[in-house]
Amino acid sequence: MSEDLEIGTVEWFKAVFLPINPTFSSNGNDETSTYYYANRAIGDSLPDGVLLTWELLLQRYTDYYNYLHTMQNGKYTRKENIIQNIEDYCYNKLYKSDYAKIQEDSCDTYLFGI
Repeated sequence: MSEDLEIGTVEWFKAVFLPINPTFSSNGNDETSTYYYANRAIGDSLPDGVLLTWELLLQRYTDYYNYLHTMQNGKYTRKENIIQNIEDYCYNKLYKSDYAKIQEDSCDTYLFGI
């Protein structure tokens, strides 16, 4: 379905980001408000000098989600490992960070048995 939609439209945004993480916003905003923050991020310069595009945002958010998804734990998930929804991801400019540097803390294993 997303192949038929024009890249960068609200409908395309809903079609490609909703399957990744169905929670668009932590404060109850609808997809239009979330789209606003994502749209503002487009064209922002990344640390390597590349400008953020819709395709790059989709790729980076998907990679981010898949990487942190393995760190989610029902008993205890560290605050910095909780997956951000797409609105918070764009608002906090997490597309600029290298989340792969996140390390597991051995103290968590000792204290919480996870």
